[in-house]
Amino acid sequence: MKKALTMILMMLSISPMMKAQDKLPDTDIWLMEIKTTKDVFSVSDPINITDRPGYDNQPEFLSDGSGILYTSIREDGQADIYEYIINTKATAHITKTSVSEYSPMVVPGVKGFSVVMVEKDSTQRIWEYKFGYTDAHVILPTVDSIGYYCWINKNTMAVFKLTEPPILEIADIKTGHVEPMARNIGRCIQRIPEKNSISFVEKDSLKGWRIMELDLKTSGISSIVNTLPSSEDYVWTPDGVLLMGKDNKLYRFEPNEDTDWEQIWDFSTLGINDFYRMAISPDGSMLAIVSFKNKKP
Repeated sequence: MKKALTMILMMLSISPMMKAQDKLPDTDIWLMEIKTTKDVFSVSDPINITDRPGYDNQPEFLSDGSGILYTSIREDGQADIYEYIINTKATAHITKTSVSEYSPMVVPGVKGFSVVMVEKDSTQRIWEYKFGYTDAHVILPTVDSIGYYCWINKNTMAVFKLTEPPILEIADIKTGHVEPMARNIGRCIQRIPEKNSISFVEKDSLKGWRIMELDLKTSGISSIVNTLPSSEDYVWTPDGVLLMGKDNKLYRFEPNEDTDWEQIWDFSTLGINDFYRMAISPDGSMLAIVSFKNKKP
């Protein structure tokens, strides 16, 4: 029963088991330079770095901003991790395994990256790769059914567990201990800049969807802002401003300053009609967005 539930949830959320469906969503990753201040936001030099039919998704900037890791599913139906090198505009195939890897993230303080690996028996755990090496090792070996996650520091991560409903857990890498923190959460979990906190989306059937803050010291949870309607993907700029997309428009919200979302850009001017997931470079100078065709994944 547990495995059946996992497969259903993963299909619904466009994650590792999606390849079991007849048709994958057609998604592309766009990269662009941005300039953002309190009063001005601008975009320049947009480029579709995965300009091909098929699934290219889940972008993650390298720590130095020199490249982007992402998940790609090619003709063989295998989900692997690729890297786009920004200066040369070249693409490298990073993982070439008999299993599928999703959700690449740079590991703090380590020259490597982590993934959600769908193992041969359908177990979904976090694995770590070192850059330049093909061997990987499992992190949190006793924690299964992970859909998404976020590194807090090199010893701690927040994970989205594929339960019904999905739950947020804080996991200790060294001890393997996990602590449930919230229920009915969305897939996007992020560290809040300059704070000992993370954010996540709470999907409340009565109050609606809200971006919440979890204080990692006190375990207190508070509301930041309601999401845009039916949107759950967002990013924090390095200076603590939230960015979120709806259809083809980008919005911003600055906690403790703004009372509601403000539209700052319309990507239809660049020929991008719909997007949802986003990633921002460590210095805040580049933005990656994931566009999609037809129905939102």
